[in-house]
Amino acid sequence: MPDKKYSSAEVAELLGISKKTLYAWEKNGKMPFHPERDIRGWRLFSQKEVDWLKSNVISLLTVKRKKGS
Repeated sequence: MPDKKYSSAEVAELLGISKKTLYAWEKNGKMPFHPERDIRGWRLFSQKEVDWLKSNVISLLTVKRKKGS
């Protein structure tokens, strides 16, 4: 039985964030992986990737300010 794959919408809902935030994390290199794409080009996240995101969502959401700001 193949492992379950999660859509961007499913992952965003599980994390309590928007798809736009999820896409920004990928674009800005905040995730140590790039989700697989289906034939349509839509992102598919593995269970391992979802688990990593769940474990790191707080640090990903934390805005790091520059000194003097």
